[in-house]
Amino acid sequence: MNQNRGQPDNQPLRILVVGMTNLVGGLESFVMNYCEQLSGDSIHFDFLCRFPECSFKDRIAKMGGQIYPITRRSKNPFKFYRQIHRFFKEHAAAYDVIWDNECMMNDMTPLLLAKRFGIPRRIYHSHNADNVDRSLKGCIQGWLHQYHRKSVDKVATDLWACSQQAARWAFPKTVLENQAYRIIPNAIPVEKYRYHAQVRDAYRRQLGLEHAYVIGHVGHLHKVKNQGFLLDAFATFHQQYPDAVLLLVGEGPDRPVLEQRAQTLKIAKAVHFLGSRSDVPQLLQAMDLFAMPSQFEGLGIAAVEAQTSGLPCILSDRIPQEVRFRDKVAFVSIHSVQGWSDAMAHLREQGSNRTDGCESARAAGYDIQAEAIHIKELWRS
Repeated sequence: MNQNRGQPDNQPLRILVVGMTNLVGGLESFVMNYCEQLSGDSIHFDFLCRFPECSFKDRIAKMGGQIYPITRRSKNPFKFYRQIHRFFKEHAAAYDVIWDNECMMNDMTPLLLAKRFGIPRRIYHSHNADNVDRSLKGCIQGWLHQYHRKSVDKVATDLWACSQQAARWAFPKTVLENQAYRIIPNAIPVEKYRYHAQVRDAYRRQLGLEHAYVIGHVGHLHKVKNQGFLLDAFATFHQQYPDAVLLLVGEGPDRPVLEQRAQTLKIAKAVHFLGSRSDVPQLLQAMDLFAMPSQFEGLGIAAVEAQTSGLPCILSDRIPQEVRFRDKVAFVSIHSVQGWSDAMAHLREQGSNRTDGCESARAAGYDIQAEAIHIKELWRS
């Protein structure tokens, strides 16, 4: 493929997406939001996945996308390198763009092979802001991330990030100083999150929560998302407000530990583990308050969704403050359980007076319809 060839407007743009996992998380939802918005006659998406199963595979199939699974490097490095080399050798000529969405830069192989085999547009998109895995494996991945970030601008043609914090985590000093990167908003289909009192009432009846004060959280059940801390804070709050209920929406490896913790704190009956759900917009309607105590986030797309649905939010002070676009958003230290309980009480006492945040989300640049057009222009430029 000619590296200097521009993409004619009347030719389909073929994009290879890298970074999807077997989970339904913020990164995966972000990617699908954009792909579904833009998929059609003029743009085609395929997915290179380092897992046997790819999240949203049914939605990818509906778009007409092909999923190419390869072995994870950590599982079998020899098989991984053999498979990924064969893939790019056989398929690279079919693609105009590789869009590499990553939380860590511990593996540059897709971008390196994309450059070697002639994919002209190579985008590295940073979605994270830290690494808290202190295991041996995590430390090795962190070292590789620091090593690769020094030269990512020599391999990628475009550097994108979901926030300034994510940019500082991923890009070398020269790139940051020269502002040689773009911030791409974690945009969402805002109308899906528009507040409707009828939907709220119906879901609260369905969940048996008509008379409860409902605190909600959406996220992968993992130590980085810090749900154990949220249980501690909720237990303190629940002592003051026994009608309070906590909804945990999501699945993950920490679920058994969290369920046991709820038992130990004697709040098990007030904590509902809902698992992975496809009706998150409707569940947000049923909530009174959204809580996100993450140890870090690239941006925090769940907080964007919650604000768009009109919810007041309590967010970790480790989350980039640029995610805020409405008034009732408090950033509270995750070193203070009492501080979180007090913030919950304060927002409860303020009352609801709930209105949706769709127009605020659009004004802040989180409307997928507008932002997808912008990304399409960037891909074709």
